Amino acid sequence: MRRYLRFAAPVVAALALWQLAATLEIIDPGFFPPPTRVAAEIAELTATGEIPEQMGITLGRVLAAFFIGIVPGVLLGLLMGWVGWIRAVFDPIITVVYPIPRIAILPLFLVIFGIGHAPVIAITALIAFFPAALTTYSGVAGLDKNLPLMARNAGASRIDILRTIAFPSSLPVMLAGLRLALGVALTGLVAAEFVASQEGLGARIWRFWQLYRLPEMWAYIVVVALIGIVLQFGLLELQRRLLSWEEEVDLLR
Repeated sequence: MRRYLRFAAPVVAALALWQLAATLEIIDPGFFPPPTRVAAEIAELTATGEIPEQMGITLGRVLAAFFIGIVPGVLLGLLMGWVGWIRAVFDPIITVVYPIPRIAILPLFLVIFGIGHAPVIAITALIAFFPAALTTYSGVAGLDKNLPLMARNAGASRIDILRTIAFPSSLPVMLAGLRLALGVALTGLVAAEFVASQEGLGARIWRFWQLYRLPEMWAYIVVVALIGIVLQFGLLELQRRLLSWEEEVDLLR
């Protein structure tokens, strides 16, 4: 509980300063409505069912895209770190493709898939793919080379070594990469919803910006932030459970 309080205290202090500055008009309350006004908008939009509906759409998209992106990303990262010819083939491709901003490919996906779920999920999956692949590859590449040699001398096959040594050893770096992938995936998905969808939290943020209804826009921004926090702490809890042999992993320390 003390850790949670230490984490929440700066956030509460920042919100209090925001409230005070907006009330005293140190900042323009038209552009930065006070948190109480934003909270009232969230309550109203939740009561009408609009926020739960749009949140369900965005959450479903980001989870689907996240798993579509990370599963092949993790598998490719493991294989790149373990099989030389796969690394020789895919390392140059990733080096060339990775610097391209994924959001720049969105118009191509719009041509292929049209407006709706498909292009948003596709671009978000692509965004999540690269951090998952690169961090998993880094985790396997950083493995102590003596461990596979010792296992091989004990009669372990390459699959056994990959399953029982390489994969567990890469978990700390991999899970850190998945948390990074989740964060950038949510960011990319909301950005894609601005232009590629009529539904979802990003589409609502863009719509209320166009209508200059800033309290509602801020309400949806806060909802996106809350989703990101919940998903990050969910992954952190998974990391704590899977890495029981490591020192305590805690964002709140």
